[in-house]
Amino acid sequence: CAHRVDATERALDAEATEDEACRGAYGADKWTRPPSSALSRNLRDKISAYRQNLAQAFRSDESLRARVTDASEGVLRLLEPESMAAATPALRAPMVSTSDGDVLAELRAAVSDLEAIGAERAGIEATAKAIKERDNIMAKVMAAENPDAHEALFERELAKYDEVKAAVANNVSSQVDVLARLRREHETFMRAYDVDGWRAASAIHVEATRDALAHYRELASGIERGTTFYAGFAAATAQLLEESEAW
Repeated sequence: CAHRVDATERALDAEATEDEACRGAYGADKWTRPPSSALSRNLRDKISAYRQNLAQAFRSDESLRARVTDASEGVLRLLEPESMAAATPALRAPMVSTSDGDVLAELRAAVSDLEAIGAERAGIEATAKAIKERDNIMAKVMAAENPDAHEALFERELAKYDEVKAAVANNVSSQVDVLARLRREHETFMRAYDVDGWRAASAIHVEATRDALAHYRELASGIERGTTFYAGFAAATAQLLEESEAW
C-alpha cells in the first residue's frame, strides 16, 4: 500500500516538473493550461489522507504486535495442550493416611453394596409380581361353601407374601445401614482428598482459561480487522495509482 502511494506521488511530481519545464520553455502566454498543482490537488489530498491512514494503521499494528508477543509469552501459553494438562487441578490421594484402610476402596465398596441392595430389591419386586399373577383368590372364595371359612382362606393366601414382606424389611434395613456407611465414607473421602480445595482450584483454573480465551478472541478480532482494512486500502491505493497514471 505504501509503495503505491509513493509511486502515485512520484508520478504527480514528475508531471509537475514537466509542467513547470514546459511553462518555462514556452512562456505563460503560450503554455496556458492551469498549473499542475491546481489540477492535481484532489489526488494530492487523497495521498495526504492515505499517508495519515497508513501512519495510524502502523501505530495500531505495532501496538497489536506487542500485545500478541506479550500474550504469546504469557497468558496464551495457558491454552497450549501441554499447559492445559499441567495446570488442570486433579484429585490426589493423601500422602499420609489419617484413617485405617484405603479411603477410596471403602467408598467404592459402600457404593457397590448399595448397588447390590438395589438389584436385590428388583428381585423382590419381581417375586412379588409373580406371586400376584398366580393369585386366584376369587375362584377359591366362590368355591367355598361356608362363608365362615373366608377369613381362614384370606389368612392362608396372605401368608404367601410373608417371605416377600420379610425380604423387603431386610432390604430396607440393609439400605439404611449402607447409606449411613456411605455418608461416613464420603465425608472421610472429602477430607482426605481435600475435595473442597480441588473445587476451589478448579474454579480458579476455569476462570483463568476463560480470561485467556477472551484475550485470544480479542487479539484475533484485532488481526481480522487489520486484514480487512489492508484489503480495502490496497484496492483504494491501486485505484489511486491508476487515476494518477491516467491523468
